[in-house]
Amino acid sequence: MRNIKLILQYEGANYAGWQVQNNAATVQEEVEKALATILQEKVRAAGAGRTDAGVHALGQVASFKTASAIELERLSQSLNGILPPDIRVKSVSEAADDFVPRSAREKTYRYAIACGKHLSPFQRRFAWHVREPLAFDAMRAAAARLVGEHDFSSFTAAGGGKKEHTRKVHGIEFGPGGIVSACDGESDVYHFDITANGFLYKMVRNIIGTLVEIGRGKIAAEEMPEIIKAKDRARAGPTAPAHGLCLVSVRYDEIVE
Repeated sequence: MRNIKLILQYEGANYAGWQVQNNAATVQEEVEKALATILQEKVRAAGAGRTDAGVHALGQVASFKTASAIELERLSQSLNGILPPDIRVKSVSEAADDFVPRSAREKTYRYAIACGKHLSPFQRRFAWHVREPLAFDAMRAAAARLVGEHDFSSFTAAGGGKKEHTRKVHGIEFGPGGIVSACDGESDVYHFDITANGFLYKMVRNIIGTLVEIGRGKIAAEEMPEIIKAKDRARAGPTAPAHGLCLVSVRYDEIVE
């Protein structure tokens, strides 16, 4: 059996996330259907992360086992010929027998925020439109307090199924630009890139919702350490909309501390 690794990109608007569900379209389901058609065998494509409904990906990693001897280039072309246009295979490669996508050492998510009175139509699916001005300096100062190893219970949602809520955030970077480039309005789009050894259910969206409340002046930046320490979801801000979030990359190599 061969272990094949895929790197996928997808627009999440039409899907209830990555993971197969009984009564909703998912990215995993579409990938597995395409593979079954090409390989003429049933396969299970395991993903590096369960992106939620409406969340996008530029670098989702998946793998599957197959007895087929199909050439990798032919497999890539065939998949992109069958998959819906909002899902694309970026690369296909042979992986070690013991490679498991969930064994990632580090993941990076980007969250895009569009400011100003008017939202570019080219950003409407890929950025949270916040009309009022935001104090980004305060947001960046609060975000810096999240770097390091913490119990992120204040930023996880019920239903995640994880009993251990400690994660290590390696870095949070702020900058201009979003998930996609637009023909206009790009100067009003900003992003936070959050890199960590793992993420809890809706953790990034809850962090961003809290940072936006800080940017609005509803929560003081100095409160962030107490919010973390409280381990209480009620102490943090609201959950940011899913469509502003994108899984950018997944790393498996050694990380220099």
